[in-house]
Amino acid sequence: MNIPAAVTLALLLGSGAAWAREQKQLPHPGASRHREGIVLSVDAAAGRLSLKDEDGRVRRFRAGKARVEAVEGKVLSLADLAVGDSIAVSYNRTIRGKDVIEVLRLKPAARR
Repeated sequence: MNIPAAVTLALLLGSGAAWAREQKQLPHPGASRHREGIVLSVDAAAGRLSLKDEDGRVRRFRAGKARVEAVEGKVLSLADLAVGDSIAVSYNRTIRGKDVIEVLRLKPAARR
């Protein structure tokens, strides 16, 4: 490969990586696992969150210290999440259970 082609390829790959980092739906880099689903319950006072994932399984998490954001970039709190919201969570498994690092609200529930 000649030098101009190599430089062009490096620029394309670098710009693609920068674009990918800007996308909010990427999982948190410090987390070991990721799930998407619909919020079934949220208890902000206790720091608990449960969701129904894409496989139909109910998943329960400890989310008291989690960073919560909306896909639009707005910073939220756990109390801002509602039943029916579509979310993605990044978490680690610990002795105590599943500790969430980040919650990303993908789509708010339809309000009636």
